[in-house]
Amino acid sequence: MAGEDIPKGGLGTVRNATLLLQLLSEGDRYQALSSLAERSGLSLATTHRVLRSLAQAELVSQHSQSSRYSLGPGLFRLGVAYRDRLPLLQVLAPYLLEVRDNTKATIEVSLLVQGVVVVADRVTGENVTRVFRDNTSYHTPLKTAAGRVLLAHADLDTWDEVIAKAGPDAPTPAERQQWSVAAHLVHVLDDSGEFQVAVPVRDVAGSVIAAISGTARLPFLGEQDQRLEEHIARQLQRTVEMIRPSLTDS
Repeated sequence: MAGEDIPKGGLGTVRNATLLLQLLSEGDRYQALSSLAERSGLSLATTHRVLRSLAQAELVSQHSQSSRYSLGPGLFRLGVAYRDRLPLLQVLAPYLLEVRDNTKATIEVSLLVQGVVVVADRVTGENVTRVFRDNTSYHTPLKTAAGRVLLAHADLDTWDEVIAKAGPDAPTPAERQQWSVAAHLVHVLDDSGEFQVAVPVRDVAGSVIAAISGTARLPFLGEQDQRLEEHIARQLQRTVEMIRPSLTDS
């Protein structure tokens, strides 16, 4: 990813700020000014000027001793404000606890943002091996059933970008087609026995705007595996059908 200096002000400044924030979201928590300038393709002066402006808005933080830069707490506030105003989550909120209670699974609402799955809401279930499988709220799409649902319905550019990073085990276009028409997807998350069932959330126009999933642990093996998967899938599908008429402005 590289940029070029553009006269101060206007869209160039916005683009430079966006570029630097993206770079700060990758790699080490704290990054040097010279490294950010080199990776962005901006001059040291421009990089410093933009970072200083971002720091004033608390979108970037500077370490008091090393003078290196990191993402700032203002981004967290903006993210929470966006989430709280998202119509999809407002519509889904009354149903998440009910679905959790009916399935004993951890229920998540996930979005695909710039090729990454972001967990926008979560209710932890009973039938899990740990408090939860990780402490993060985002992951690559191929790691979960929800991610695969979202990726299958994303545009081709997003699909190609994710597949290019997936290596030799990348899914094929035929698998993408299968995922896109499936009523639900199931994916084993790790060797603990936890698995995730996910279904697409569609708005009234039929566009997939999110995925809702249930993560549980199989209490035993055999014929009951499929029954548990199907039970979770039915509960999720029932929920998305109930809320769909309300999803007109998500």
